[in-house]
Amino acid sequence: MKSGVGDSPHPRSDFAMAYDSHTDKVVLFGGNVDPSGAGGPEYTLADTWFYDYTTNKWKEMKPKVSPHGRIGHSMVYDKNIKRIVLFGGLDGYQFFNDVWIYDVNTNTWEQIAINSSMGPSPRAYAAMEFDPIRKRILLQGGLVYEQEGVHGDFWEFIITSR
Repeated sequence: MKSGVGDSPHPRSDFAMAYDSHTDKVVLFGGNVDPSGAGGPEYTLADTWFYDYTTNKWKEMKPKVSPHGRIGHSMVYDKNIKRIVLFGGLDGYQFFNDVWIYDVNTNTWEQIAINSSMGPSPRAYAAMEFDPIRKRILLQGGLVYEQEGVHGDFWEFIITSR
């Protein structure tokens, strides 16, 4: 498979991926790319790709709506709602604490409204995992604004059925 030649994502850093066990596909979103390949200016991406194990191919999905381009975001598959969940990240200037869900079957991103005063602060590079026993998403830590440094806090998310 050729990298970054229309049939697979461009080489990038700081992206996120999650495996959707319901559809047997890996979803990739965003990241940083240096178009020159020589350490030139980088820019953030807002592209959605999936890798299909059955066909052994990547496919760019191009949904009508998607999260803002970003790096350092966290993604996980939520078995309760059978969707990929994306949290946070930054675009190089602004940190986010938004939550998006992606449905591979319908190729749609949907932003979930959260009460920002009751949830995690904007951050990037947090660890996120789905707990199948307690049926919730766990989020720990992450990098926040430079003056605040790194968080060591712990959050739980329960997303209701979609």
